Amino acid sequence: MSLGESIRTFRNIKKMSRKELGERIERSQYSIKKYELGEVTPSLEVIEDIAKALDVERLDLLVGYRDGKTSKEHREETINNMVDDFITFAKKFGYDIFEYLDNKYIISSLESDYERMITKKELLNMHDNVMAYSKFTLDRSFEKINNEDHKSPLGEVSIVEDDIKEGE
Repeated sequence: MSLGESIRTFRNIKKMSRKELGERIERSQYSIKKYELGEVTPSLEVIEDIAKALDVERLDLLVGYRDGKTSKEHREETINNMVDDFITFAKKFGYDIFEYLDNKYIISSLESDYERMITKKELLNMHDNVMAYSKFTLDRSFEKINNEDHKSPLGEVSIVEDDIKEGE
């Protein structure tokens, strides 16, 4: 998405006219139209002014997500997906996690009556630790499998060579 398309998209999301945006950044609606059509490229200072007027980051205008979400909204969505995935994962191991208040969670073991309130940051740290340990375990297992001492019970198999011989 071009800079002009991004400006138009976020302006429309905010239900703001070209005239209103122009007034907020001390430019004419004609200038806003030229920016949106890509006929004129605004300076970085003007881009910053437009971003502030539209309540988005300058990066949002420059990158231009097609869905009209800001980079902040994309980050929050990613974090919420990580939390949801971790909650599903934890349930498979006998833990229940549910949101109690905004950014506060209750975690409990299904095997005991113990429960504890944790913050979203603590939950994300747990997620990161589990993922790091999982990666470590997978890496170690992969190294062990690929060790030269390990031989497959199937021996060396070359499907490509067999296909070539059959086709000759």
